[in-house]
Amino acid sequence: MEIQSLSIAVPGSGGAKCARCVNNCKFCVSREHGSPYPNIIGSALDQWDPECSPVAPEQPRPVGDFYRRLVFARDNGTNFVVLTGQLEPMQNRAFLQFFAAMNAALPSRFEAIEIQTTGVFLDEAGLDFLQDEIGVTTVALSIADLSSRKNNFDLQGTPEKLRFDLVDLCDRIKARNLTLRICANLTDCYHTMLPGEFLAMVGQLGADQLVLRQMFAESGGTTEKDEWVRQHALPAEPLVKMVIDRELKEVPLSEARQRGLTDKAIFEPDVMQSYGLVYDRCRVNDDLTVWDLTQYILKHGHALDILPYGATRYSIHGMSTVIDQDCMASGNGGKQTLRYLILQPDCHLRTRWDDEGSLLF
Repeated sequence: MEIQSLSIAVPGSGGAKCARCVNNCKFCVSREHGSPYPNIIGSALDQWDPECSPVAPEQPRPVGDFYRRLVFARDNGTNFVVLTGQLEPMQNRAFLQFFAAMNAALPSRFEAIEIQTTGVFLDEAGLDFLQDEIGVTTVALSIADLSSRKNNFDLQGTPEKLRFDLVDLCDRIKARNLTLRICANLTDCYHTMLPGEFLAMVGQLGADQLVLRQMFAESGGTTEKDEWVRQHALPAEPLVKMVIDRELKEVPLSEARQRGLTDKAIFEPDVMQSYGLVYDRCRVNDDLTVWDLTQYILKHGHALDILPYGATRYSIHGMSTVIDQDCMASGNGGKQTLRYLILQPDCHLRTRWDDEGSLLF
């Protein structure tokens, strides 16, 4: 088995089953459901003795369980940890310190450590804590709107007192020689932009890496946040106009392709008629879609390599870029390469965020 990364779900402090995030992102579907996993490790930290071995008999049993899962992941080919969860990881500094102690105790510790955050709490003291005490090497900033500070924080539901200057934060992250990853949640706030404009905004922040995060509502979900995502996610692909069975219809690009449409026909009117396309162009409108961003990257960037779970990593405008079209890792199939393992607060490893039955160890 080969594992690309280990995601550690940072729990609420103490033994609480679920803690509320300081943010209230309009697109965070998981907030509506809470965590199904008991915070076993949080309940044990009051009795944890940092001076003893994690597997010493006097340690609380969950401490040893948590440590053994770290060993398992490390022994199965990953050196990359992602600190994430249903709340801002910095809301539980005691747990982060516990993780750092467990990591230091490993026979071969994790060297690449990423924190996923909206950026709240990352003042100078917060960055010192992450870099010097926890060993964080990558800061992955989740951004809802790159073009508007106010709309970004409004979409993320960030309290006014926690709002900050994104450009200043990125500058300070870069000044520390930390890797800056921008995780752009693809909302419809970008619908009027050209792909090049979008990539230029990310580049101006000094990003080393970019993840284009396509947004999905939970299948069959009926929560307020599910509905918000359905209405405001950046469309996956454009609509095109075609004559089908002698009737003018607007259909998704993927359906048109199934009927024989080529990309060339979208832009060159002289070949439209043979495909049953109409007017001087077949696109319904010029709104930005995930497909447009993908095509721009394919045209102006170049492939670097294929990640173990199958996604291609590109270099474009000096940034390493991945298009995340499967954020729940549901497309792994039967491969022996896993996109990630998740270490939940119940001290078990799973292979899916959204499936309790995916327990591995």
